[in-house]
Amino acid sequence: MSIESPNLFEAQTFKTTQSVTAGFVKNDASGNLLYGQAGSAWDLIEKKDIVTPTGSITFSGLNGDVDEVYMLLFRNLSPAGGSSPAIVDLRPNAIANVGFTTLYNMAGTGVTTIFTASTQLQIQRVSTSALTPVFGKFIFYAKTGQRRMLQGLSSESRAATNDFNGKYWTGRWQDETTNITSIELIANASDRISAGSSWQLYRAVN
Repeated sequence: MSIESPNLFEAQTFKTTQSVTAGFVKNDASGNLLYGQAGSAWDLIEKKDIVTPTGSITFSGLNGDVDEVYMLLFRNLSPAGGSSPAIVDLRPNAIANVGFTTLYNMAGTGVTTIFTASTQLQIQRVSTSALTPVFGKFIFYAKTGQRRMLQGLSSESRAATNDFNGKYWTGRWQDETTNITSIELIANASDRISAGSSWQLYRAVN
């Protein structure tokens, strides 16, 4: 068996020349060795490396009824200045105002409910007092006719060594009748999806 060393940010995919199905590891028809829960894994749909700051990016060509579950991994550098907070929303089918999100902040003083959005699925909400690296992992259940739930974790760190936060997100997309064929990520300013950021969308493989 041969294994290629991957990019650390893509550590879920390896190559093998042998068939592997034991436990929570298996390989697909292309020889990708996939890691996941027993009987499932994650398959990379598309990775977007941002060269020029932008306010939105879109993953298209999806089929939520077939894929059922998506995972979004990202690292972003939210710039200082401008309107605060810096927000990024996740919009299935590029549709706004049909979701809601609750955000819990985990810091040294405990867990606090800091924000509830009644119309959007948010995946980033940070202060613009300083350059802020943000790392996030979100799972979204996309199948038609089911409760379309969002769950995620993110972490962020500003200039001071002890100025960092962990955040837990939970949300629901209220349109349960339309097949999801795209996912748009849209920010509240044109530079909030920064140059040097990386956004990866995966589908569940059963």
